[in-house]
Amino acid sequence: MAEAAALDALDPSRRAHLHRRAAALQHHDGAAPRDVARHLLAARHAAGPWAVSVLRDAAEQSLAQDDVASAVSCLELAYGACVRERERPEIRIRLAAAFGRTNIAVAEEHLADLVATLREGELTGHQTALLVPLLVNHGRLGEAREAMDRLNAADDARGLCADGGFPMAAPWPSTAHLAARRDPAARRDPGTRRDPADKPFLPRQSGAPQPRPEDGRGQQPTAALWALPGNGTSEAAAHAAEQVLRSSPLTDSTLVLLVNAVRILARTGRYDTADIWCHRLLGEATRRRCPGWQAHLLAVRAELSLCRGLLADAKECAQRALTHVPGHSRSVFAGGPLACQVLACTAMGRYDEATQLLSHPVPEALFHSVYGLGYLRARGHFHLAMNRLPAAVRDFLTAGRVAREWGLDHPVLLPWRTDAAEAFLRLGETKRADQLLTEQLVSPHSGNPYVRGTALRLRAQTAAPAERLRLLSEAVSDLQSSGDRLALARALADLGAAYHSRNEPVRASATVRRAWQLAKECGAQALCDSILPSRGTKDRGPDGRAAATEALLSESEMRVATLAAGGNTNREIAGRLCVTVSTVEQHLTRVYRKLNITRRRELPTRLRHLADQAN
Repeated sequence: MAEAAALDALDPSRRAHLHRRAAALQHHDGAAPRDVARHLLAARHAAGPWAVSVLRDAAEQSLAQDDVASAVSCLELAYGACVRERERPEIRIRLAAAFGRTNIAVAEEHLADLVATLREGELTGHQTALLVPLLVNHGRLGEAREAMDRLNAADDARGLCADGGFPMAAPWPSTAHLAARRDPAARRDPGTRRDPADKPFLPRQSGAPQPRPEDGRGQQPTAALWALPGNGTSEAAAHAAEQVLRSSPLTDSTLVLLVNAVRILARTGRYDTADIWCHRLLGEATRRRCPGWQAHLLAVRAELSLCRGLLADAKECAQRALTHVPGHSRSVFAGGPLACQVLACTAMGRYDEATQLLSHPVPEALFHSVYGLGYLRARGHFHLAMNRLPAAVRDFLTAGRVAREWGLDHPVLLPWRTDAAEAFLRLGETKRADQLLTEQLVSPHSGNPYVRGTALRLRAQTAAPAERLRLLSEAVSDLQSSGDRLALARALADLGAAYHSRNEPVRASATVRRAWQLAKECGAQALCDSILPSRGTKDRGPDGRAAATEALLSESEMRVATLAAGGNTNREIAGRLCVTVSTVEQHLTRVYRKLNITRRRELPTRLRHLADQAN
């Protein structure tokens, strides 16, 4: 206490001078970097290369002890004190890594500046090699590929990470490598061939052909961390993901690897296992006071809920993820949780809320990241719900093109073909839809029940009645085993309509009721309204939308109008309601006259306006 009082009484410049002297003396005596750094931070001064080096070492020690605030302070002081311009980017790379634990948006600002420095030719090959894995970990695959291209073209591209720089472990290590990590005695003899997973990944300089994107392994090595591991089967992918989760500690460089392992368990139908691992990792991130890590894990929890049809849970988890990202409006990562919210709101029929979410500005860099793929898909489904079919097609095809370029063209990761096929079917372009569905059904990944079930459901829309029933029955069977309850509800609704068209009212009624109940449990009000329009509107309460429309539209007209607003063709509406196409056309004519509209695309807005008046 007396020492502290004496120091406080000193003139600030004198006190800073004493701290600098103390730091120099401690460094000379071999004190621990963190002890020396405390004096440098108190002095707010770090003259000389030795001081910069001590601050960097102290930052690493602080990160090892989960003291991120101290690490950031050390690195910021080191960056400002470093007079060797060529060394400053490496300090900034470490800063970006540290901020990844606490503030993703700030970490991304550092990455954006580093990419600009790279494009100006101001990064060394070594610094570029350090930057690549950080870009990959943040999902910025477009910029990572650009950095890799520069690295490949450089003369010093070989062996740049051998000196222990920021590591990027090879994704999805082999079983033998994982066993060796658990049991040092199991490591191979020095003379045996090394497993690629034993060393940090670096681009190869051979002329060997790269695997095609359709192989499932990825054309771009920077995409490997985000790809589906194994030989393309669910079993192999799930096994590799669980091996990673069991053997890898939670660190800066393994965070995204672990998060993607959880995603893969979910995408291969292991929802319960994925949820257990997500809960464990989220608990650890919370205990270690790393809100950036918490954001990643809450985002993947939102995706798990979305895959299971738990729309309200998905929306809530995505919102919680964004609360852990201050300044998320300028964050690339935020595009992932934002996409989850848009998909959930669209399925829930909350179109105004989805519109508001999509009106938020997003950074251009989002569309050079994996999060941009999800954002494009979510926006495409919103366009689909609003019957803006050309816009939906553009978003789905753009996402597919980028996924192919990055080696991520896997329907479990991004089902863009079925998304685009649905839009093409609504546009009446059955040949283009059929081509996409055929590609998906003959791909090496068509054995996945979700992939096959969604493709069969859409293929049934253009099939003959007998074939349609068979395809839809198979789709229902597949989607039941997939665990996606919302996709199952859609298939059941189509199956019920198929039973109606075959004059099987008992089976049709039971199937439609099951579809409606499942959609209701998911919170998918839009699908409920599409399946049973009058029942869906009355379930909103005694003062719901039905009261607003009954004065204008009859119950039959309301059914037809709601289905037409949902993007169904006249033939599809006739099949669902067991009436003729001519009857549908007559109903729509009266609906247009009563609502004072002239175009089909005006229906969604007009019906929502009436609902708002009722509420």
